Amino acid sequence: MKSSKGLNVPDETEQPSLTDEMPVSDPGNSIEDPFLSRLFNRLDSQIDVEPTVPRRLKINTRIVGRKRIGEGGLGLVYKYYDKRLGRDIALKIARRKVVESDARLQRFLREREVTARLQHPAIPPVFQSGELSDGRPYYLMRLINGQTFAHRIREAYQTQPLEQSPSDLRFGQLLSSFFELCDAVQYAHDQNIIHRDIKPANVMVENDGTTFLVDWGLARDESNHLNTDAEDAFRNDESEALGLSLTRDGQQLGSIDWMSPEQASGDPSQHT
Repeated sequence: MKSSKGLNVPDETEQPSLTDEMPVSDPGNSIEDPFLSRLFNRLDSQIDVEPTVPRRLKINTRIVGRKRIGEGGLGLVYKYYDKRLGRDIALKIARRKVVESDARLQRFLREREVTARLQHPAIPPVFQSGELSDGRPYYLMRLINGQTFAHRIREAYQTQPLEQSPSDLRFGQLLSSFFELCDAVQYAHDQNIIHRDIKPANVMVENDGTTFLVDWGLARDESNHLNTDAEDAFRNDESEALGLSLTRDGQQLGSIDWMSPEQASGDPSQHT
């Protein structure tokens, strides 16, 4: 699928493309990346209490490699390797259009806040967050190496007929992921958070079966009465330009094909 600027945007039911690579640095060279310098200068300034924080950081002092692994309506996701911590990480940055709209910006910030607040094995943890010099917010989170639940379902059914019994290994794996998803949803509800966009494309499954519920941009905090204004503004925004799959009748937010009847009714008191 193409965005308004001609970028290849992965279909929401497909695995994010790993072929669209950004320039990758050589760990053995002292290559400076202005983008990374600004980003990690800011990160270090938040972590370090000393006033002598270096103004510039060389790329090989902390991370190497930059590869775009996904993009959505609100943000772009990149893969990095953090040499200091010895692990891959994911960096999600708001699109430039997001900061031009208060409603879109609030949506991105809500996703960041909710994801960081919820501490559950099936919800990807947030390691750090901040704002770039151009005003775009970002956050660093756990990198998920796997496929969407939608991809796993299609893959299971394409090989041979699937026996809907726990004795079928493929069905058992899908069922296990579903149980992990249910546990994450129950945990979020216990924290007064409603995801409101649960669908197979928003569930990621790693190769070892570890399951994550992602994309919390439409989440509603039932204990926060400030949700309403941002939602009303977002409904009236040009969500099609961002590639969002949202209803536009002024009553519901979410992916209409996967809405519960209660959510589709547009009555907040019925959202569960």
